[in-house]
Amino acid sequence: MQKVQAVNTQHLDFPAGGVLHLKNSFGELAVEGWDRPEVEVTTTRITQYFYDSENSEKGMRELDRVRVTTERHGDEVLVSTVFPKKRSFPMLSLHLAVSVDLESRIKVPYGARLVVEHGTGEVDVQNITGEIRATVRRGRIAVGLPEEGKYEIDAKSYLGGVVSDFLGHAKPSRRLLGTQFMDTGAPGGARKVYLRVGYGDILIRKVSRIAVPAPMQ
Repeated sequence: MQKVQAVNTQHLDFPAGGVLHLKNSFGELAVEGWDRPEVEVTTTRITQYFYDSENSEKGMRELDRVRVTTERHGDEVLVSTVFPKKRSFPMLSLHLAVSVDLESRIKVPYGARLVVEHGTGEVDVQNITGEIRATVRRGRIAVGLPEEGKYEIDAKSYLGGVVSDFLGHAKPSRRLLGTQFMDTGAPGGARKVYLRVGYGDILIRKVSRIAVPAPMQ
């Protein structure tokens, strides 16, 4: 008995100064900047249940109910997670309609602008110098920002905490259950970082420098 999994990698040219838009993602999501003019999307779909060899095809059919598509529209690259259409499942919990775990590893040029619309799970963003807008319904956001950059940070957890290495001020939300952190940054040229979590924490870390990947051998 074992879980069934499928790994898929997609490559697409990325427009200079473009937007990477992640829609309806869930599970573990990691976005990392690199020095290539393309986006690489690697997804691993894993069944939540175990199957014997005679029923492995059933597991594959369950995996096929979740698809991740990548397409370009002008200066935007859209990565969408597509679920089966079931009227009984509202948009808030579409991923609950399937028994599949999803792990996504995405590499995109450093200067890309990033928009993330995530359901349940963790989002980790590293080495991105463009503007960031990330929302998570339930889970955690962890962002690493180069310390030499200028940022205008607006981070809020409606039911959780916000921890930041950057100067700013944090205050409890009006309902006293969450936290909001604000750092207006230096005037002129500050990159906007907008982070929202419904239930969970936000971690904003300083990164000493951008680690450039080693060249391919």
